[in-house]
Amino acid sequence: MKKLYIVLIILYLLNFTVYADNSTLKAGVGNIYPISDTDVQMISEKVAIKVRNGMAYVRSESVLKNSGEKEKITVGFPRSITKNDYHQLHDFKVYIDGQKTSYNYDGDVLEITFDKEQVKRVENTYWVNLALDGIGGEIVEYILKDGVWNDPIGYGKVTIEFEDDLDPENFELIGYEDYKNQVAFKVMPEDKKLTWEFYDLNPDFDISLYHKNSIKNEKKDLLDIPIVPRDEELWKIQNLGKKGYDAYKKENYDDAWRYIDQIEKYKEHEEDRIAKYAIRMIHLFDYYRAMILMEKGQYEDAAYYFKANGIFEEKNLYQLAMLYKKSGNIDGYMEMLKGMEKGKRDGQVIKIWAKQEMSQLPSEIKEKYRISHQQEKPKKTDQPIKEKEETEKFSYSGFILFNMGIVILVFVIFWNIKKRA
Repeated sequence: MKKLYIVLIILYLLNFTVYADNSTLKAGVGNIYPISDTDVQMISEKVAIKVRNGMAYVRSESVLKNSGEKEKITVGFPRSITKNDYHQLHDFKVYIDGQKTSYNYDGDVLEITFDKEQVKRVENTYWVNLALDGIGGEIVEYILKDGVWNDPIGYGKVTIEFEDDLDPENFELIGYEDYKNQVAFKVMPEDKKLTWEFYDLNPDFDISLYHKNSIKNEKKDLLDIPIVPRDEELWKIQNLGKKGYDAYKKENYDDAWRYIDQIEKYKEHEEDRIAKYAIRMIHLFDYYRAMILMEKGQYEDAAYYFKANGIFEEKNLYQLAMLYKKSGNIDGYMEMLKGMEKGKRDGQVIKIWAKQEMSQLPSEIKEKYRISHQQEKPKKTDQPIKEKEETEKFSYSGFILFNMGIVILVFVIFWNIKKRA
C-alpha cells in the first residue's frame, strides 16, 4: 500500500498546476497613444493577435478623428517592460490611410497631421516573443491604459487567436475582476479565439492572459527531450511513445493504440525508475486514448480515460462536457456546466465559458434544470464594480470519486505494483 501511495503522489506532483503571478516578466504589446493632450479621439480600435510557437503577431487598426482645429499630434507605441532585446517588438510597420510610412521604431516618434474634423485610419503590425514563466506557461498582455485620448474610445475589439485547439481550462485572465463589468469577454473554442469587446471606454486596465497547456507541456517533457540509446529500456519506451503520438496525429488510431499497449508492459518492470517512467507515459496517453475513443463515438470509454488522465486535478473538464454534449447525455453535460460555474476563480476562462454555454441554452433546457442565468453585458462605470468572489469550490476530485471507473483504475495500479513487489 505504501508503494501505491508513493506512485500516486508522484503522479500528482507531475500534474500539479501552478499559475504565474503578476510579477512574472511580461512582453507587452499595444496600440498607439498620444504623447500629450489632444483634441483627437479614438473612434474605434480593432486588434488581432495570433499566437504561434511562443510568438505573438499583432495587427491593430485605429480610426482617429480630430474634433478641434488643425492639429499635429505626436504618438508613441508600446514598449516591452523588459530590457532584453528578445522581448522587443520586431518588424514594426505603420500605415496611415493605407499608405506605408517610413517610421523607424527605434527611438523615433510618429507625427500625424489632422485638418479640422478630419478622420484618419492608422494601422500597425509587428511581432514579439512571448515571456515564459518556467513551467511552460506564457503571458499575452495587451496595453490599453497608456495615454489619454480626447473622450472615451468609442468602440474596441481585441481578438487573440491560437494555432492549437483552444481548451478553455488552459487559460486564466489576470485582473479580470477589475474590468469584467466594462468589457464583454467571449470564448470561441470552435474558432480557437478569445475576444474582448467594449464601448465608450476610458480604460484603466490592461488585458493580461495566462496560457498553459498541461498536455502539450507533458508531451514535450516525455517525448521531445531525447533519451540516449544506452539507457535502453527508457529509450524503447520513449520511442514507442513517439510512434504512438505520430500515429495519433496521422489519425492511424489502431497503430497508435498498439504502440500504447506495448508501453503498458513496462509498468511491471522490476526496476522502479523504468516502471515509473512507463506509468508517466501511460498517464499522458490516457488523454490521447480518450480523444481516439471520442472520435470513434465510444463515449463511455472515452469518459473513463479523460477521468483517468485528470485523476489528481481539475482537468479535462471541457473535454468531458463536450463529450457529454456530443453523446446526448444532457444530464452529464449540465452537471459539468453547473460545477464549473460554481467553482474556480472569476478569471478562470473555463468558468466564463460554462456561464456562456448556460446563457445560450434553449429555454426548455433552462427551465428543466432551473437555470435563470443571463449573459453578462458590459457596463460603463466610473469605477470597476467589485463583486464578492464566490467561495463555493467545485471539486472535480470529489466528482470522480463517485465514479466506479476511477475506483477500478486505482485498483489496477495497486494490483500491478503488488505483482511487482
